[in-house]
Amino acid sequence: VSGLAHCIHDSDVLHRAFDDMVQKNDTLQGFKHMLDRHVATHWNSDFTCLSSHLLFQREIQQITAITEYKLKAYCLSDRQWDMVENLVDVLNIFKEATDLFSQDKVPLIMETLPIFHDLKLSLECLSDEVPKLPAVMRVATHASLLVLEKYMTLTRESEIYYITTGVKLEWFKVHGYTTQQVQDITNIVIKRWETSY
Repeated sequence: VSGLAHCIHDSDVLHRAFDDMVQKNDTLQGFKHMLDRHVATHWNSDFTCLSSHLLFQREIQQITAITEYKLKAYCLSDRQWDMVENLVDVLNIFKEATDLFSQDKVPLIMETLPIFHDLKLSLECLSDEVPKLPAVMRVATHASLLVLEKYMTLTRESEIYYITTGVKLEWFKVHGYTTQQVQDITNIVIKRWETSY
């Protein structure tokens, strides 16, 4: 996927040919005009690269079918297109969090627990409710849940996450924390208040 984007960006001939195909597609009016390249150091780069591939599926199929361009290696099968679509759905779960965490001067600690909770719910729903999700993506989703749970466990080692969540104790009750956990959080907040003030 990213290889095709680089080929098209790096070749004037391919760039013009692809642009002509995009211009002829009336459904793309006002949209992007070029594939996004994968940049390893950019947040959400995989998501944007794959999303633009889906957007330009018709043009990609056209340009990879032209033998003189020698792009057959970048032609995706129907199964691969389905996987791209599924992968975009999975990566979209992380988009909001990565957009937030990649900004300058944004207070992140207070957002950590709510975002972790939302990520967990989204990953669980995806894993449970999408029957056509390929096995490899189910494994990746499960691995993501395990890593997320690890980080959620690590937040319990620091009171700051509970003191600065920006939410009331009711949030913890609504989001599945046990009565004992809510009481422990209450005690943490009270102890910090008494110690600091």
